[in-house]
Amino acid sequence: MSVHLHSAATFASSWESVFVPWQQRASETAWRQRKPTLVIVPFRSDAYLFKTRLLEEGLHGLGVQFMTPSELREDLIKRMALRQRIPLREHLQLLLAVAAEAILEAGTEDEASLAAARAVAGAPDHLLHAVDQLSAGGWDFIDAGPEALRPIVREFKRLLERCEFQLMHDVDRELHRRAKSQTPLFANVFIAGFSGANWPVWPLLSAVVFLAEEATVSLLDPRPEAEELDSTWIGTWEETFGAADPVAMDDPEPGSFADALRLPESPGDIEQRRKNPVTGIEFLVGRNTRDQAGAIVTKTMQYLSEGTCTRLGILLPAGGALARSVAALLAEHGVPHNDGLAHFAPGPFEEAAWPAWLAVQDNPRIDILMRFLRLHPCEALFGGLSLSRIEGGLRQAFNEVLIDDLRLLIEVLASDSVRETARAIADGLRALPFLPELATFPEFLTQTSAIFALFNWMERDSELNRLSSGWAQKIDHPISRRAYLRWVGQVLVSMRAERDPTGNHPYSRVHLLPYTQAETQPWSHLILAGLNEGGWPQPFDDSGYIGEEEIDTLNRRIRVLNESIVRQGRQGEGHWTVKPGKALCLGPVQKRDLTLRQFLNTLESVTVGIAASASLSEEAQPARALNPSDFFTRLYFCARGKAVSLAAMNALQQETVRWQESGQMETPPPPRLSKSVGQTRIAFDARRAVGEPFGEYEFALRERLARPIKLSATRWERALTSPASVWMHHLLGVEPRDDGNEGDGWSLATGQWVHRWLGAVSAAPHKNTFVEMPTPAEIASRTRWHAEAFRQTVAAWLAAIGRGDTPDWWFSGWRQAVAIAGSLARRLGNAEACAWMATEWNVPPVEVELEEGKTLHIHGRIDLILSAGAPRRATELPAAPWIVDYKTGNKKSLNPSGKFPEDRAAKLAKKFAGGESLQLALYALALRQLGAESLGISVLTPDLTLDSPQLTLDDINAQQRLWLGLHRMQETGVFGMHGALRDEFSFGNAYPLATLPIDPVLLEEKWRISHPEFNDASEDDFE
Repeated sequence: MSVHLHSAATFASSWESVFVPWQQRASETAWRQRKPTLVIVPFRSDAYLFKTRLLEEGLHGLGVQFMTPSELREDLIKRMALRQRIPLREHLQLLLAVAAEAILEAGTEDEASLAAARAVAGAPDHLLHAVDQLSAGGWDFIDAGPEALRPIVREFKRLLERCEFQLMHDVDRELHRRAKSQTPLFANVFIAGFSGANWPVWPLLSAVVFLAEEATVSLLDPRPEAEELDSTWIGTWEETFGAADPVAMDDPEPGSFADALRLPESPGDIEQRRKNPVTGIEFLVGRNTRDQAGAIVTKTMQYLSEGTCTRLGILLPAGGALARSVAALLAEHGVPHNDGLAHFAPGPFEEAAWPAWLAVQDNPRIDILMRFLRLHPCEALFGGLSLSRIEGGLRQAFNEVLIDDLRLLIEVLASDSVRETARAIADGLRALPFLPELATFPEFLTQTSAIFALFNWMERDSELNRLSSGWAQKIDHPISRRAYLRWVGQVLVSMRAERDPTGNHPYSRVHLLPYTQAETQPWSHLILAGLNEGGWPQPFDDSGYIGEEEIDTLNRRIRVLNESIVRQGRQGEGHWTVKPGKALCLGPVQKRDLTLRQFLNTLESVTVGIAASASLSEEAQPARALNPSDFFTRLYFCARGKAVSLAAMNALQQETVRWQESGQMETPPPPRLSKSVGQTRIAFDARRAVGEPFGEYEFALRERLARPIKLSATRWERALTSPASVWMHHLLGVEPRDDGNEGDGWSLATGQWVHRWLGAVSAAPHKNTFVEMPTPAEIASRTRWHAEAFRQTVAAWLAAIGRGDTPDWWFSGWRQAVAIAGSLARRLGNAEACAWMATEWNVPPVEVELEEGKTLHIHGRIDLILSAGAPRRATELPAAPWIVDYKTGNKKSLNPSGKFPEDRAAKLAKKFAGGESLQLALYALALRQLGAESLGISVLTPDLTLDSPQLTLDDINAQQRLWLGLHRMQETGVFGMHGALRDEFSFGNAYPLATLPIDPVLLEEKWRISHPEFNDASEDDFE
């Protein structure tokens, strides 16, 4: 074994003095030897650079293989026949979560350990990262990690052994151990581009050197920003393989930015830099990601037009919107480039129904289930019911119990003997398989396979079997559904990296690369993109769900461990190395230093021009300002001698816009607009036409329907508050989807519970039947009995699905509903003037005659009808019915105030036109049509009494103009829009279509023109 170490200050120096001579020697023999000749570099982009330079030098690379560390590891494992298996990282996360759940199941008195176990079970990747940190340094987490986390890692290691898995760094050390006594496998090896940032692969790199007949290693001299890490890196190589030969440093190339990047310290230096900014360093600021990408591509075109541009790098923090936008714009302009980040395109597994299935298994709720059913219809399981009927049935069941758990709703629906669809929905939910809360790994796999077969997801089933083969049976702990689903969602991924054909040119002048891959490469021009806070440099101390105390302990422990293994080397004072079998651990502090060193080394490799870019605001939240990163601030201060302020960023953005507008870069032709887009413009203008009534683009028909619109009294009431939604529901068959997130679920459930309990107090044998008024005690007792029976029923349903007692929050809401129902029952019992009652009275479809030839169609259900006198028959209306409507909130009496009848009528008209209690007035019209001679109307609340009716039939008859207005809406189908599209102070469903807001004043004017019968009622003259 012959090893040659070389250390150089720059890549260019080592290239001419080290690599070119090595390549000249290797090229003569590599293609004739049986043993491979290797070049080991950190990234694939480095391999492209080496090959490009070989072509420029006129050298062939025949017989020379380029490898990255991951490729080298796979090759060595095969060549050395290692039996250990390196699992996928997703497998490790699953085992770590299982270990944490096992600790929780076993229990312990140590609260810190329990808290840590709960955190790791929810997010195992953070602890796995910490295990990797220590394992890369040759340390066992059980000995070196925080005390509270050790039991979890101990169990994790046991599971690894059972599954015959081994961590990647342990495999590297095993390769290193065997390599020392192994016959050489390679003829010649060249290693370049590695530094103190690559301590985790030190065992792997040293192993390949031991396995080579001849090896050459090119090292870079340390710089102050990470001197300790880099010096120890070089010292460890020298301690193991001998002293490094220094490479003479070349004179700085003209235009080098090394001096300009040093921070000016004295006031004089700062003032001098302010007066004489560094030329060649520019700053681009866009309003958002799109603008920033446009500025980057414009600068790219400008650089490429210069004769000095031989190699241009566009550095980005990571793949994402900015990287994708830059690559897309370069492709649009036909600029050949190497897209080193690419973008991930969906494969066969990435269908929309897949994440929806994972979500419904993890959290079986109505809206999540319906999202899945819309993407992957399963009507056959539900007896052919439509999705709208399935969702409607589920919503009704939810409104009854207010607990959104599909398992509970199955019990609710199965017990419903009234609704025809309830049983079909319950059977469909039972046929739709759900994974259990806890099971063994093989049990989960078996059930998942059956589900995949049901949905015809056979490719997923095959892949899942392949990924779990050989180790699934060896996990001896049950697994939670959450941990299992997280694993399934992570491993069943078929995303693939894609590039536009224009971006697949690895030997072009333009390269899109992450910041981490650019340090060892030479550049004539460089664009530093995405230099916003949190973009680059990325945060290094994200603790996730692990406690801050444990993270701090681990970071301090890393410093202590690093100090404990560094010792003086054979070369004496100043020569530092690590103990055999160890490596330096890279914690947040070390990574921060290395990132700064990489950043400065990258900038100093540029010879002609540098541009730095950032955005003013976040794309998703334009109102949120983004700060420039520390690197942007540092570079700006070095170049201009001034700090970056908000005003400076705004000025840079305006300067960037002016510079782009002054350029002559050709832009792609705009897309041709289709006719449908032009029609959209016509609709846009029509909806905003001043002085015009509602037309065909505003929820109105152009021509009358052959049959009138027939609405319930409740729908007529809503037609005056939200006419557009009612129009769409009855004429188009669409309505807003209720996601159960409106925020008034308690109010809705309380109202339904109270109405149901009070509706049962009559104990009538049939619907629409009058009975004698129970005594006040009987009313109160029956109300309480039905409320208690409901609570017991819900408790039984919860017990049936294994959820135990009713939740405290639900019991609290039920008690509030009981209190309201009891108060209303007492008020009802005090209605001494009434001797007869009928609850939940169904009003059949009635044609109410308003005037000759004009009828209004009404139907609905009345909460309560009281009567002083007995009806002729129990199923017939009495001569003077009293309509009562229960209200669980604070509602005022319907009786309007006013000295004169005209004032009272006007105020009542305004109330009805605003949709308030309109349904009660329409019920009165219907009962009048059915033969009632006189009637009363009241609302009953916990604060109101039933001493006398609040409105009479005369009050209703006085609103003839209003009823004629409803008739006109019924006949013409002209509804329009009214009220706020999205009210800031109330809850409401979104429209089931994209709707741009319209000025409320304009809407009000159109409403008055289209519905003149409601005009007077909407004025404020009578306030």
